[in-house]
Amino acid sequence: MFLEDNIGTAERAFCECDLEFVNGIDGLSRTNKDYDTTQCVPHSGGGHGSCCEAPTGLYSRYNDEYFQCCSGNVVPYGSC
Repeated sequence: MFLEDNIGTAERAFCECDLEFVNGIDGLSRTNKDYDTTQCVPHSGGGHGSCCEAPTGLYSRYNDEYFQCCSGNVVPYGSC
């Protein structure tokens, strides 16, 4: 077992958050299949992504513009 596998390490947290994101978008349909990627604006840092740590030590990624982390659960603002 690698150190990165231990719950509570930054490596594990980042991995779990990324995995949650990938699982969340897997299978989503794309409505703009012929989108001209030359019109894309590079991501400049910022954004509204955050991670929520559950009591188990696992993380979920969420949009912190609309949701909040409440006792390890991602909920809409005002639902905590």
